[in-house]
Amino acid sequence: MKKTGEKLVREGIFISVISLISKGMGIIREIALAYFFGTSKLVDAYRISMSSVFLPLHTVVGFALNDSLIPTFKNLWANNRKKLLWILVNQLSFLLTMLGIIIVLLIELFARGWIKLLAPGFDIERINLAVQITRWMVLVIPFYIASSLIVIVLNSFYIFKVPSLRATVQNFFLLGAIYLTVRVNSPAPLGQAYPLAFIFFLLLLLLQLKRRWKFVWSNNIQRIKKVWAYYLVSFLPLLIFVFIQRVNILADKIISSFLAVGSIASLEYARFIIETPAVTIGLGLVQVTLPFYSDLYSTGQRDKLLNNVKSVVYFGLILMIPFSLFLWLEAEDMIKIIFGYGKFKSTSIDLTASALRGFSFGLWAYFSAYFLQRVYNAQRKNASLLLFAALSLGCNIVLNIILSRIIGIEGIAVATSVANILFFLLLIFFLDKKLTLKLFQLMGFLFSGVVILGYGLLQLKFQIANLAQRIVVITLLETILWVGWLMFSSDCRILLRNTRRTIQRFIRK
Repeated sequence: MKKTGEKLVREGIFISVISLISKGMGIIREIALAYFFGTSKLVDAYRISMSSVFLPLHTVVGFALNDSLIPTFKNLWANNRKKLLWILVNQLSFLLTMLGIIIVLLIELFARGWIKLLAPGFDIERINLAVQITRWMVLVIPFYIASSLIVIVLNSFYIFKVPSLRATVQNFFLLGAIYLTVRVNSPAPLGQAYPLAFIFFLLLLLLQLKRRWKFVWSNNIQRIKKVWAYYLVSFLPLLIFVFIQRVNILADKIISSFLAVGSIASLEYARFIIETPAVTIGLGLVQVTLPFYSDLYSTGQRDKLLNNVKSVVYFGLILMIPFSLFLWLEAEDMIKIIFGYGKFKSTSIDLTASALRGFSFGLWAYFSAYFLQRVYNAQRKNASLLLFAALSLGCNIVLNIILSRIIGIEGIAVATSVANILFFLLLIFFLDKKLTLKLFQLMGFLFSGVVILGYGLLQLKFQIANLAQRIVVITLLETILWVGWLMFSSDCRILLRNTRRTIQRFIRK
């Protein structure tokens, strides 16, 4: 098991590096989008088109499918019930493919009404643009479903490298789509990029599948009922949970559609920056930890499971709390440096910086909850996740309505941050009493340091006029002072030392 753990760490680092490269391409993509289109009506329409397609798609085959099927796969495999396992996988593949085709037809037929429902504040020009993009983009659904199922099977066998290329392939095609959109003066390439990207990605996955997929079917009604009853207990709560998560984001966009033109675009530019750490660092760890956590739980090693998740969450808090502070302090400067070119004018900068400041409050909670959630998945406690998500959704919607009227777009982002913090606290509190106490002690120590650090850096910020110098000085000073503060905690010193040793072992190998 030790060798397996070390292998998974190496795989996680590899995936994080690939994700970092992909995110670099994503940054170039967002910069290109901002440069050529700013926060225009086209970008508003493009973002809503993505929601129109990926809201139903991610509800069906997003985290709900991944986080329920991998633990089920590992449990059935560990208990030598492989025939039942492959019956489930094959029947699930058939049903999801049929459902995907139905969703494509429905969206193609009712695209205009669907867009109006998602963005009731849109004018006719933005609606027409969104409909045109959506009718191309929706063709991605069957290819996305097929690739998602194959990725789950490969990950269950601890094969991560090719599946980790999904975002890289997607960004490559999207960069080409932005170029073509400018060249041909049509929004269609923005929609066409997604189905083309996933056709190519699916071909890469099929080359990896080889003999790992077993085509097993059954007409035995009792056997079918047995395997589906076992799976649906885990899947259905997660299906509703993911739907609630998507509604959380959708609520932001619906309310934003009534604000100034460009508000939806600004929220998504800011959300891209906020989600970068989760996708780069977090994705690699999450992809390898879910199968590993499921194995530990299936073999009765709950204490080892909790110790592993404690280390990962400690790492997340130590890394993300100071980064949240940095983004809050330097929101406007970061937006100017990343996006402030071409058609991304001062109004766009102000809107996006406001959203980024609001999102920064809850970044640390969003990132850390990413891992805590997988422990509940591994233990098949998905009904608890559903309850926590419902509470955070209610919090988000109420605060969205109140704060958007007071401070506009920043209020929408702050509401999301508060909902993320609430979700994180609920995950901690109901996981394990000893772990809860240790995490709260660590958070008390870390937030004491960040308050002191934040006050000092805020005073320093106003003393440096040059934008580039300000970012460099604050980054270096915050890093040095934060590491110094961590040295006062024995737990933090141990974690930093173990992280350094793991990276050194990875480099040597």
